[in-house]
Amino acid sequence: MKNKLTLLALALLLSVGNALAHALWIQTASVGKVGQKQTVRISYAEPGDKPEKIADWYSDVRAFELWLIGPDQQKTKLTTVPGDDFFTAEFTPEKEGVYTVATGHSAKDLGAQRSTSSTPLRW
Repeated sequence: MKNKLTLLALALLLSVGNALAHALWIQTASVGKVGQKQTVRISYAEPGDKPEKIADWYSDVRAFELWLIGPDQQKTKLTTVPGDDFFTAEFTPEKEGVYTVATGHSAKDLGAQRSTSSTPLRW
């Protein structure tokens, strides 16, 4: 049964290979320490490609919001700082648990639909 599930998951992954598109990518260490600053990097690219320069980002994608959701589910907006081809933000975990970093953005050129993505982190 386990082998069948593994093969099914692999087949699904291979079948979506051509459906990939630009997206905001959240990059950070997946493990951190309480009281130690954590840096988050947000870039815009297709999987495996070099990130695009912020000035070249589609429409108003650079107007995204970055949120930190703590172990108590409290949501805090993080301040982002632009670089050449990515944004950075920092936070310091105050207690052990799972922290999630999430982006949110209403794309004005796509009918103002809300788009979100997130990355869970464990401390």
